[in-house]
Amino acid sequence: MRAFPTDVELPKVEIHVTEVCNNRCGFCTTGWVNAEDKSLTHIPREIIRTQLQTAFDAGAKRALFQGGEPTVRRDLGDLLSDAHDIGYQATTIFTNARMAASKAGARWLAAMGVTWFQVSIQGGNAAAHDASVGAVGAFEQTVSGTRRLIALGQRVKINAVLTRHLIESLGEFAQLMISLAPEEVGLDTVKPSGAFGQGRASLPDLLIPLGPHRTQIRDAVLAMDGAGVVARLTSFPPCLAPGAEHLVSEEAPTTRTHQTSGTSVNKLLWKRGMQAKSPACAACAYNATCGGVYTTYADLYGTDELSPIAARSTQSPTPPQRAASDSSLTQALRAVFVRPETVSAKAPMRVLRVCRLVSGEHALDCVGPLGELRVELEPASTASREPPPYATTNRFVIRYANPSEADNPERRARVDLRLVDAVVNALRRVEPNLPREDE
Repeated sequence: MRAFPTDVELPKVEIHVTEVCNNRCGFCTTGWVNAEDKSLTHIPREIIRTQLQTAFDAGAKRALFQGGEPTVRRDLGDLLSDAHDIGYQATTIFTNARMAASKAGARWLAAMGVTWFQVSIQGGNAAAHDASVGAVGAFEQTVSGTRRLIALGQRVKINAVLTRHLIESLGEFAQLMISLAPEEVGLDTVKPSGAFGQGRASLPDLLIPLGPHRTQIRDAVLAMDGAGVVARLTSFPPCLAPGAEHLVSEEAPTTRTHQTSGTSVNKLLWKRGMQAKSPACAACAYNATCGGVYTTYADLYGTDELSPIAARSTQSPTPPQRAASDSSLTQALRAVFVRPETVSAKAPMRVLRVCRLVSGEHALDCVGPLGELRVELEPASTASREPPPYATTNRFVIRYANPSEADNPERRARVDLRLVDAVVNALRRVEPNLPREDE
């Protein structure tokens, strides 16, 4: 049997939803365009839905919304609803999280049904981050917004780019990540982009040599990994993180990105077309999976600091935490349901937790406008006949109970069945890929 893929492994499409951003990151083309052009607009919803449908028909199952800054769109929830309606199993918002710094903004975002938020934090302290993103006070808002999202039960992953600002504050950054305890931290390298065109950012000022800082980079990712925070280096030569080679990862070969021009490209191949290696890299154990450094980096500093590694590391990254009672099915159900799903614009709901009962059944504890609700899933092959189920799928029998009002039949009749319907519909969509309990 094929195991249910984690949401990270689902084929992904990246959708640009707006050209507008409230940061001015020096390494990002969008930041410079925003500084130069005040007439920027959002991509029309109809175009985005067409891109989502086209990508889904081609095999994409996860949609990442990026910009610009997606949260400046007041109809962002509608875009998420479109993705859910089309059938996407997972969604991501790539954001600076400044919108979530307020309670109202955090609640607004938490009600959208996002699988996870990918938050951009570009320095270990306010001075470094604010200088990198070109916005005074942004660090305080981003960190506050990140904390609020995590406190609301949202899954949060952190993205950072290895500019001078981040590298010079990496120790503080690692400690901040350990304090925040996001689900994952990804450290990327500076890509070639229009941000370094004439009259814009100075590449040598932002992009410093990595070789002299290899120990600092290694120690930071190992510190996070050792503290249980999943840390990864992406588009990064393993030889520049000696001792942390096992924490280097690569873009999935299935990822496609819709660029602002409307062009859809394979992201891994797009990156490979901008990378360079040393001739000595051919002897490296990581040669097949390493792209080397970006050509802009090679033009500045060459490739001599790239040195072949004789054998691949036998170490393994710290895996995500897993309860001892969990089965592979429990993990898959949690990956699907522990999200703030939205039944309608006026009736937000979310699954707070998925747990495996002693009987082997699974319970989903939900919350919605009418209160709490527990939805219980029994394997259809072993389900009892009493009481009658609310619904069935090919593999499950679904029942529900309102824990806080179980002894009051009159009030129990007023439970929010939209919660149960949302669970049933999601189960029918994903159950062909769910593992069996004994896998």
